[in-house]
Amino acid sequence: MSDPSISLIKQIGLSFNEHRKRLSIGVNNFPADLCFMNVRDVVQCIKNGIVDLGITGYDVVMESNGNFPMIKLNFGHTNLVVAVPIDSQLKLRSLEGKKIATVFPKITKAFFKGHGINVEIIRVFGAVEGALAIKRAEAIVDLTSTGDTLRANNLRPIGTLIESEAILIMSPKIKKNKMALCTELINRIESILLAQQYLSIFFNISRKRLDDVKKIVPGLNSPTINKLTANGMVAVHSIIKKQEKWEVIKMLKNINAMGILTMPIETLTTH
Repeated sequence: MSDPSISLIKQIGLSFNEHRKRLSIGVNNFPADLCFMNVRDVVQCIKNGIVDLGITGYDVVMESNGNFPMIKLNFGHTNLVVAVPIDSQLKLRSLEGKKIATVFPKITKAFFKGHGINVEIIRVFGAVEGALAIKRAEAIVDLTSTGDTLRANNLRPIGTLIESEAILIMSPKIKKNKMALCTELINRIESILLAQQYLSIFFNISRKRLDDVKKIVPGLNSPTINKLTANGMVAVHSIIKKQEKWEVIKMLKNINAMGILTMPIETLTTH
């Protein structure tokens, strides 16, 4: 989670010197300091007002019963799953009365209680898979993103507790004189996240087809249209949702649009 977090911080325009092996560092072009710590420590520091904004995992916040304003950051995607030995016949319901090893005892307890399954939760610190190897538990609850670690340990998932990802959280104890600065950083992050959903699109087309163009690429308000030197032709610029790119291109070709070009957007605001 560290590398994409640093990348996001740079994307919102914050400049800082080499940070490796340092716990905190000043920002060169903004009145703020960056602190580097474990994701669980982030939540505690946010709770206690030691730091104002923090990046951590949704799973960590849920385990700590945290109640903070949060923004999903669209990276660090992972699932918290129940896993059992791959050669076992165990299913979720058959874990009744069994021992479950995890570093997420609160989430695990709530999950099984919600399913009406009584289990004994064994809290572990470190590699959860080891609890199965030494017969300390019959199943585990752990995070997985690709499933590679589970497969490497001959485990298979049989249920998902939560879907997690990196989130930005805000301390409830932010001082009034810092609120404007925090709001500025949040606005920058939100503009980056919004931009990730869209593409800029440029093309040339006959002025006669503008009514069709406005239906296909309306943009946030309306497309930008500029007259070309070629008789009856205009240049159009708009924005489209990334997942709709190929369908939009197909529709534009059907109305004889030419020179269709799409480009990523760095930042995007709607107000």
